[in-house]
Amino acid sequence: MQAYLKEVRQKFEHQLALAHAEGWTLAIKLVRGAYIDSDPRQIIHDTKDQMNDCYDNIVHDALTRNMADISKSDFPHIDLFLADHNSKSVANANVLIQELAARGELKTVPEFGQLQGMCDELGCKILQE
Repeated sequence: MQAYLKEVRQKFEHQLALAHAEGWTLAIKLVRGAYIDSDPRQIIHDTKDQMNDCYDNIVHDALTRNMADISKSDFPHIDLFLADHNSKSVANANVLIQELAARGELKTVPEFGQLQGMCDELGCKILQE
């Protein structure tokens, strides 16, 4: 899922609803914007802040199992891969993971990924924690 696209939130919710209705595991690889230079401008968020909020909100809702139409107990299983180099987003996700784990509420343990040589200090910090 490309967080720079305006429609990604609707795609996320649609895929969650399908996984819930049909009883399968939803696998998500969330990236901020791999093809932003080649997509038409009108389908891309208007500002970087909107894109960042979109990315962060999907991470938050996937980890906290937050969706209006699905209860936490019926929330489908998610395999989540967070591919990002934004230190603030990764730090926020990591803090949320630690908080949910401490309360026994962490149901999705995400994987983190990044390109070799980009923000290696961030990857090392995640590995240490």
